[in-house]
Amino acid sequence: MLAEAATSIECSSDSDKEGETSELSTHAVPAPPPSEGGQDPSAGSDRRILDGLIEGCLVVGFDWRCLYANEAATKQAGRTQADLVGRTLFEVYPGAETSGFIVRYRRCMEERVPQHFEAEFTFPGAATKWFEVSVSPVPDGLFILSVDNTERRKAEEELRRSEQRHRLLADNARDVVWTMELDGRISYVSPAVEKVRGLTPAEAMSQTLEEIHPPASRLLTQEYFERLGAALQAGRTPESFRGELEYFRKDGSTFWTEVRAYPLLAADGTVLQILGVTHDIDERRRAEAALKESEELLRLAFENANIGMCLVDLQGRLTRVNRQMSEIFGYARAELEGMTVNDIAHPDFLDVSPRFIQRAKGGDADRAEFEKAYLHKDGHLVWGRVSSSLVRDARGEPACFISHVVDVSESRRAEEALRESEERYRNLSADLENRVLARTAELTDANRELDAYSYSVSHELRTPLRAIDGHAAVILEEHAGLLDDEGRRHFAQMRWNAQRMGRLLDDLLAFSRTGRTDLVFAAVDMTGAVKAAFDRVVTDPASASRISFSVGDLPKAVGDAELLSLVWENLLSNAVKFSAGRERPEIQVEGSLEAGEAVYRVRDNGVGFEMEYVGKLFGVFQRLHGHREFEGTGVGLALVRRIVLRHGGRVWADGMLDRGATFCFALPARGE
Repeated sequence: MLAEAATSIECSSDSDKEGETSELSTHAVPAPPPSEGGQDPSAGSDRRILDGLIEGCLVVGFDWRCLYANEAATKQAGRTQADLVGRTLFEVYPGAETSGFIVRYRRCMEERVPQHFEAEFTFPGAATKWFEVSVSPVPDGLFILSVDNTERRKAEEELRRSEQRHRLLADNARDVVWTMELDGRISYVSPAVEKVRGLTPAEAMSQTLEEIHPPASRLLTQEYFERLGAALQAGRTPESFRGELEYFRKDGSTFWTEVRAYPLLAADGTVLQILGVTHDIDERRRAEAALKESEELLRLAFENANIGMCLVDLQGRLTRVNRQMSEIFGYARAELEGMTVNDIAHPDFLDVSPRFIQRAKGGDADRAEFEKAYLHKDGHLVWGRVSSSLVRDARGEPACFISHVVDVSESRRAEEALRESEERYRNLSADLENRVLARTAELTDANRELDAYSYSVSHELRTPLRAIDGHAAVILEEHAGLLDDEGRRHFAQMRWNAQRMGRLLDDLLAFSRTGRTDLVFAAVDMTGAVKAAFDRVVTDPASASRISFSVGDLPKAVGDAELLSLVWENLLSNAVKFSAGRERPEIQVEGSLEAGEAVYRVRDNGVGFEMEYVGKLFGVFQRLHGHREFEGTGVGLALVRRIVLRHGGRVWADGMLDRGATFCFALPARGE
């Protein structure tokens, strides 16, 4: 305390003087030195000068009491001038006894040497303040000049904390953060470099460009350094850099990154450093390469198909055609692309394609098959069997159409020739029939080629689909933190679509195989087949317990047991799926013998359908509900129809929207 600091000072002889405190009596000061002829800085014109200063000015007498305080000093202390004058130094500057003020005060008094220092004071009812203080001797005591440095100290502290925060953010970032001085020296590399490249920050900072980049990326980096140097030399602000560069890992392998570099500017616009961020995009590049490979496979399949293929926009304009399409109609591909479907259609068939386009855009049809006549470039008639499907974008909106065209002109001409021959030459009917059979065989071969083509394309598409799904899964599992919510949503959508396409390919292959597989007829226990199929469809005991499932006494059937099991699996799967939203799903399977047929029915209490769309149910890719509402590929019921038809049977359905549905099929009652 002050008493300890002043133990060598004799007590003032007038310590009992009226107005002095008992504390002050323990803080005597040396006797004033001989006058040096100076003037009291608080008198006359000097006082007017002091009153106008922005720094706080005090004159303190030998008895520690304030003789003068200018306006700036009163603002610093939060008191009036009248309140300050007459108070002790320790009342003016609370805490002066612990700030080293006494030691400097004595030195100034005894040695007549000005003192400069920084002190911290806490004023009553106010926060702590920092002052830069100068103490100079004057004839009547001490002259004290104080400058409030509180805001500067706060700014310096905030700057220090800000730098600590930024360094902490950089040290913990997943991306590699680095800074480069203007002489090209790397001054900081964040710890993330060890995970990304296998190097410590110190090792990374010591590397040359040859050790960092392969040649192509090294050249890009050198070019940026050259532009950076030219800008600095010319006094310009360097440009930012953003590009994809390849890096070496410690083990010698390479990976791709996205690099961004920005100049850091001072308040006056001076360039201080270059700040860089290196983001690992190797997995993304791999996914893009896999997608590119998949697109190339699709392109090759499109270009080399032995049937005409084209893409048609929503206005009926051909936007892309393959080689076979060009050969069918005699136009160069560049000529066809840009023409409308009606530019090549026969005048009698101008309404066929536009009618389907309008129905598809209105949501009434997604697929159509028809035959129509076209005009070859040289004017002769070309008959085409057309299969056209609507393609939707990621939002489910109509985007374009993909159409397959098979030239059936020969078949049509053969049929026409047959009709004419029957009319004119009855006696040649046998020969003409053989010609028709020959043409039919050609069509059968063409259909087999179409099946083989679908099978090959489906198999070739599996590998890139698995690659896309796998890479997307790795990114979501191991690098999710590098992505924002939108990025994670895009990768999840990528996986969902890849998996959905995989299921679609599986269903297409199954659909294709059912048309080629030889049937093995035997007696089939349909009741047992239904129960076994239900167990395969509903594997979760909890889900099974929710469903009220019943099977009546079903008539036996004669057919291929494996294929008939597929029929039951698809019908029961549909019933479970579309009744899952009910509080108590109900599924009933019934059968009976009617007019030489074994009839089977699967009833559910699900969402049902509108009967005006019943014709779409058993077509390939025909769906009455959206993909997001109910999963599926639109192949299951088409598969059911194909199997039943191959058994010589028939299929039909009955339902009402939100009132459930009944799917039925009948097989010939062949006996045992």
